[in-house]
Amino acid sequence: MLKTINIDKIVQSLYASIILNLIFLILKYDILVIINIIIFLTLLLIYLIFEEDYYIKLFIILLILISFGNITEAWDARSIWMLKAKIIFFENNVLNLKEYPLFSHPTYPTIAPAFAGSFAKLLGYWNEIFPRAGMTLLFIPPLIMLKRYFKGNYIYISYSVVLFIVGKQLFTGELDGLLSLYLFISLMIILNVIENKNINNFELITLFLNSVVLSLLKPEGTMLVFLMNLLVLILIIKKKCNSNLLLIIFLSALPSLCWTFYSYNHLAFYNINDTSYVFSSFHERYDNLENLITIFSYFITNNKFILSLGLILVALLNKKNKEINLYLIFFSLVYLFILVILYLSSIYELEWHLSSSFTRVIKPVTLSFCLFAVYSIKNQNG
Repeated sequence: MLKTINIDKIVQSLYASIILNLIFLILKYDILVIINIIIFLTLLLIYLIFEEDYYIKLFIILLILISFGNITEAWDARSIWMLKAKIIFFENNVLNLKEYPLFSHPTYPTIAPAFAGSFAKLLGYWNEIFPRAGMTLLFIPPLIMLKRYFKGNYIYISYSVVLFIVGKQLFTGELDGLLSLYLFISLMIILNVIENKNINNFELITLFLNSVVLSLLKPEGTMLVFLMNLLVLILIIKKKCNSNLLLIIFLSALPSLCWTFYSYNHLAFYNINDTSYVFSSFHERYDNLENLITIFSYFITNNKFILSLGLILVALLNKKNKEINLYLIFFSLVYLFILVILYLSSIYELEWHLSSSFTRVIKPVTLSFCLFAVYSIKNQNG
C-alpha cells in the first residue's frame, strides 16, 4: 500500500519541509512557516496511516507521545537549542545573533531550534512541550529511510540499535542523536556506491537533503559533511564512484558555510567572541602525555563505543562488506582524531570538558559502527 502513495516522495518532502522551514523563517514569512508545518504533519499522518508494519507505526507514535511527557533537563537542550527556539518564536528573527546570550553559542546552526520554534507558531503561543516534540519529529525522515536498507527482522534490530545508542536523546531535545542518525543515512548512501557501482536519482536527492540538514544541526555536522567530501574524493580516486557524488556533497555543505561566515562576521561586528577553541590551549597540552591518557581513558571506558568497535571489527570478517566497513573505519578515525585535537584546543578545563561532552560527541561513530555491523550481518545472511 505504501508503494501506492510513493514513500520515496513522502520522505523527500519531509526533508524538504525541514529545510524550507528555516528559509521561510529567515525571510519572515510566518504564514508560509505555518503552512509548511501543517504540510509536514499531514505527510507524517499519511505515512502512519498507510504504513503496513504495525511495529514501526507503534514505535514512531510512542516516540512522539513520550516526547510530550518529558521535561527539558539537559544543559544543551535547555540552554542552547530550546532557548534559541524560544528566542526565534518571540523575536521572529533567526539572523539577529547579538540577541542570543553568549552561553547559548549564537554561531551554532539553527535548523533544529527553528523547526521546534515553528510548532509554537502553529499554536500561536509558547510552551515548553510542543516545540520540544518538534525536535523529536526531526528523527522521522531518517527513521523512515532505515527501511530502505534493513528488511524483515533487521529493521526491528536497527530501530533497537537506535533506541539503545541514542537513548533518551530521542525525546529530550538534545541533537547528538539526530546528528548520529543523519550521518548514518548519508554514509549508507555514499558507501553503498562501492557495491552497487551507481546511485539513482532518489538517493542523490535524498543524500543532498539529508546532508544539508546534517550540516545545519551542529558545528560537528558541518565538519562531518566536509569529511564526507574527503571520503568521496578518495572513492573517486579509487574509481569507486563518479564526480556527481562529490558535487552533491559539496553543494550540501554550502548552506552551513554561509551560516558560519555570516554568524562569525555578524558577531565580530559587535565585538562578540563565541570561540571555544584556541591554538594556545593546544600548544600547552599537546605534548603532555597525561592529557592524551585522560582523553584515551574516556574512549576505553565508554561501554557503548567499545561494544560498537567490537561489532565493526567482527563485521570485517564478512568479505562481502569488508571494503565498506574499512572506509567507514577510516572516516571514523579521522573524525575521532579531529575530536582529540579539539579537546586539546579547548578553552575549558580538559577533564570537565570531557566529562560533560564526550558521551555525546562519540555517538555518531558508535551508532554508525553498530548499524553498519547489522547491515553486514544482513548481507551475509542474504
